[in-house]
Amino acid sequence: MAVELTHLESLIHDDIIDRDIVRRGSAAFHILYGYELALLGADYIFAVILQLISSYPDNRIAGALASATSKMCEGQLTELTVYRKREKISVEEYVNIVYNKTASLFEASAAIGAIVGGAEKEEIKIVSDYGRMLGIAYQIQDDLTDLHTSKINNILNLLEETETIRKLSNSYIMEAKKQLEKLKYTKAKKLLIELADYVAYK
Repeated sequence: MAVELTHLESLIHDDIIDRDIVRRGSAAFHILYGYELALLGADYIFAVILQLISSYPDNRIAGALASATSKMCEGQLTELTVYRKREKISVEEYVNIVYNKTASLFEASAAIGAIVGGAEKEEIKIVSDYGRMLGIAYQIQDDLTDLHTSKINNILNLLEETETIRKLSNSYIMEAKKQLEKLKYTKAKKLLIELADYVAYK
């Protein structure tokens, strides 16, 4: 729940920063309720997040979510800076933005799930790596879906490199599934494999 609320809070801020008026076909939060309530609402959500994670005695959970949140801010700032300068970036730089802005939360979500589930240190690392790879693939697919409207298209020649980017996404899906090969077969592992396949064909 804390991870999902972190995602929600980031979307409210993201739409304000990007001056977007629509989110997935519906009016953005700040369009519906105004900038003041949007900012206060996001702050309130953040307070709920802190309350939720404070209920767990294992400080690795708070650490993972805090690390992801700082990376998300870093990714947003990097993207914003590059966009304002109208600079073209390499695929590697693009992937770094994607990791910080989106995949870091996937990574934290996977790690937190493993921690709460009582996984061993090595298992936490494996699942965390899976989350990171899956998150990168997911965001690349999302950018390809919104190719003509996405801000990222202004700083990366996606229209010229669509096939290269699509192959890159698939390579991260394969790497995510490869991470899972290190774990014994369980129903949970099966579901994670299915999730990776879903992202690959979304």
